[in-house]
Amino acid sequence: MKTFKIYRARIPTSLFKKIVEDIDIAMNQYGEPVDHNNEEARSRCLAPVRAHIYRILFPDLLSLLTLIPAV
Repeated sequence: MKTFKIYRARIPTSLFKKIVEDIDIAMNQYGEPVDHNNEEARSRCLAPVRAHIYRILFPDLLSLLTLIPAV
């Protein structure tokens, strides 16, 4: 994968580094997203990273979702 400059957003540096570490772990486990044949496979590759980011940024999200009644 080609390298590129990346600048952190207005989040704490420690959180930015954790996100980058999680992406590196996912790449080592599943390979690069461009190596997967379809969108579904690429999505599965990045899903653990997204889930971790959601838990960090929205810690109460899961408890809020459990309050929504099932239809």
